[in-house]
Amino acid sequence: MFFQIPGSNLFTEQFGGSSDTTDNSTKSSKAADNQINKNKNNINYSKVRTFRLGLEGNLMNLQNLPIWIALLLINIFVLWSYIISPIRYSGIKVLDIITINRLYYYIHIILFIAIFMYSYSLSSRLPLYDNTHLYTTVTFAIILILSIFIINIVDSKIIEEDGSYKTPPSTMTKNKSWMITLNTIIIILIMCIIALEIFKNPSNILGIFPPQNIKDIFGLSIIIITVIGIYLFSQSIKYNVKKYKLPHMWFR
Repeated sequence: MFFQIPGSNLFTEQFGGSSDTTDNSTKSSKAADNQINKNKNNINYSKVRTFRLGLEGNLMNLQNLPIWIALLLINIFVLWSYIISPIRYSGIKVLDIITINRLYYYIHIILFIAIFMYSYSLSSRLPLYDNTHLYTTVTFAIILILSIFIINIVDSKIIEEDGSYKTPPSTMTKNKSWMITLNTIIIILIMCIIALEIFKNPSNILGIFPPQNIKDIFGLSIIIITVIGIYLFSQSIKYNVKKYKLPHMWFR
């Protein structure tokens, strides 16, 4: 014989309902945790993917390193060429307008400015590293300032043959072959840069077809560099103490 306690069903329903609620709450909590973990995994994956893509992009940019090395070497060799050149001491006039002494000074200043302008254009088209346009510009601006500063330090007056004893300046070379070699290297480096430009972007060489802004036009500075480089090369080939009216004792 069984007895039923009054209210027992109500007691069971109350406690049974509480158990169901706890189970649902636990399931909801687990679902929320799973969603949070899933979001974290997605964020981590996105970060890894972004880093990988950035790394791949910068590795691709490192392929532009040769053109930047060539540009830096051109600047160094042009400065070196000016320092050792005996031609810059000549007082003969070009077209009866300006002496070689002053012409060499000014065209080297123009050449260094052209190198800076070209580097400014190049930094947006063929960067060495992502988002480094400002750093590249500042670097070559410092190189420009230093180059002009050095040229003004070593700049000298005209030295001509007048029968007196004149020793050559300590920085000058009397070796014509060495001048030709140095200027030949400059020409080769310029040609290498142009070739790399064509290879990298054959449909828009120098970034000027069509120009989008002023720095694209700066790409034409490579033409100025080429013309001056060829002029300096031709002068080194034609160099002769008598031709430039330099002291006879400088002859070698």
